[in-house]
Amino acid sequence: MRVRSGVLNLSTPPLDFACVKVKASPDVVLAALAATAYGMPRDLIPVIRGAPCPADGRDMGRRAVLYKLERDGWTAILREGDRYASYDAVLAQRLSRSLNTRAFALFIDGNKADLAYDLYEKGEPAGSFLQVQSNSPESSGIPSDLARLAPEEHARAVLGREDATNDRLHFRHFELPGMLRGRWDLSFERAVLVPELVALDESSEERRVRMKRPAPAGPSSGPLGEPRGVQDLLQSIIADRTRGL
Repeated sequence: MRVRSGVLNLSTPPLDFACVKVKASPDVVLAALAATAYGMPRDLIPVIRGAPCPADGRDMGRRAVLYKLERDGWTAILREGDRYASYDAVLAQRLSRSLNTRAFALFIDGNKADLAYDLYEKGEPAGSFLQVQSNSPESSGIPSDLARLAPEEHARAVLGREDATNDRLHFRHFELPGMLRGRWDLSFERAVLVPELVALDESSEERRVRMKRPAPAGPSSGPLGEPRGVQDLLQSIIADRTRGL
């Protein structure tokens, strides 16, 4: 155990990084979420500086954080929940469509083995990629030079091409006071707690696509008009790999 940059280091395992990023200001994104966001939004800048996190919505387990870093054109959305909760391709596509902008949903495994993302431009799929350890990658609309990279390097390259910060933040970074005080590389322009962000209702077509499973062997490439349900795919593949352990 050691202290570095004012943060207690307990040698915790690496966190997954899952989020939705939207190329718009936090206030514009928050307004677009009005139909599914409940409760009074709370300013989290004091929490970043060490104050306790507001208790609004804690008992429901459906909270979310919207934040934007200075000199970054993207607003990120982090959901409370399991490791896949913040990967929400449906939310990314809906926000991309309603705000007429670019958005993506991203999942990076903390152990650098798995990667998934879906890109949208004005609501239309612009690319998708899924790579799970020991399985052939699935790719649609992704340049071959990216598809050949290892997951960690691939993720950095995608974020770099999108000019989005590779901040690797998690919901609990905002929930626990002082966890971000040592991140001198990050300067927050805005950070807001949404007490409840309910899941978007999927259309029958979206639900059908999200329940698709990858082919048993070999790389596959589906049409860009049908974004895969990467959260479902990751969970099913990982469950198959760990069955019987």
